Amino acid sequence: MLFEEDINLVVTDVQITNDDVGVAFVNGYEKNDKTEEYSVMINYLNDFEVEGYGDAKEN
Repeated sequence: MLFEEDINLVVTDVQITNDDVGVAFVNGYEKNDKTEEYSVMINYLNDFEVEGYGDAKEN
């Protein structure tokens, strides 16, 4: 299932895991609203597929 959001993400932090995990966590905020923070999980071993995303403030 494909979900698409119209978000202009300004990246503030990237954390890359070991190759055996193959995931990068990208954090940032909406370009037009800095209070809207997001976290995106990207599988770089699987053609950079987005495996999850959410509101970073929920942590």
